Amino acid sequence: MIITPSIPNAAHTPSEQRIAQLLGRADAYPLGHYFSRAAASGEPIKVPLPAQALTMRRDLSASVASGGGYLVGTKTTGPASFIEGYDAFADALVMTGLSSPTVIPRVATQPSGYWIAEGASITESQPVFGSVTLAPHWLCLYLQLSRQLSLQSPEAEPIIIATIAESFRLSLMTALLGVGGGAQPRGLAGTTGVNAINGAGFDAGDARDMFEPILAAGGRLDRIRCFGPPAVWKLLAAREFSTGSGRPIADKGTIEGQPFAPVAQAPASTLIAADMGRVVVGIFDGLAASLEVDPYSDFRSGVVAYRLLVGVDIGVLTPAAVSVATSVS
Repeated sequence: MIITPSIPNAAHTPSEQRIAQLLGRADAYPLGHYFSRAAASGEPIKVPLPAQALTMRRDLSASVASGGGYLVGTKTTGPASFIEGYDAFADALVMTGLSSPTVIPRVATQPSGYWIAEGASITESQPVFGSVTLAPHWLCLYLQLSRQLSLQSPEAEPIIIATIAESFRLSLMTALLGVGGGAQPRGLAGTTGVNAINGAGFDAGDARDMFEPILAAGGRLDRIRCFGPPAVWKLLAAREFSTGSGRPIADKGTIEGQPFAPVAQAPASTLIAADMGRVVVGIFDGLAASLEVDPYSDFRSGVVAYRLLVGVDIGVLTPAAVSVATSVS
């Protein structure tokens, strides 16, 4: 049962209005109707979230061909499907609404143009194509709220939901910047083909060494963003750009004029610089995505359970547009 967000209706009882405030619906039927029907069927209540979450059945699995994998299709999409500006991913290109493994074509090598004399033959030049495939990696969160806590603190449930949303954001940042592998998506630090920089004794020249290959790969200076853990920010904020300059390498939220975000989710002793326009994040929210609220499974104890399942993947369209300095000291 999917409940669509709306404004509570004053015609409902105070308890129904309170439920409406928490669940976001009171326009079609009395809330008691939904709850009595859900109680009779044993179905959990699903509350859609902007971040989106996904539910799966356990018996069939896309990872096993005979158990459901043969049913999974692959589709190809283009730049028109990108949605920009999702702040949780620091200006990366975000694709939402995915439900199948998605192939993003890219040009790995551009064709060459030639200057020729009048009447001369044109030299043929072919582009080399590649692709990045996004497939769901499952981010999940499960917690419980006691009935006593919800009664004694009416604000508990909204706080719990806000906490789940923040945990979702932080987990995605960890995946975006980290090495990854296995169940977790490959992040920027773990992508094959990125520029590797030795960060020992990091100085302004090392910062330029990080930016230069990004620009050489066709990256744009205005799209370069830098990330590192707070300890790296502290180190570079105390180190002079050049002897006697009085200006630190990490200067007022920038490195070499490019935005620098100290984030706890970045790998330790690591500095990452990337043209974020070449990074894509896929959100697999095309399968009835929801935060699930289940007040019935542990009915005797009055415990309400919350579960979030989100399919996510991260791809880098141009690995050379990312530089990773490790062992920064």
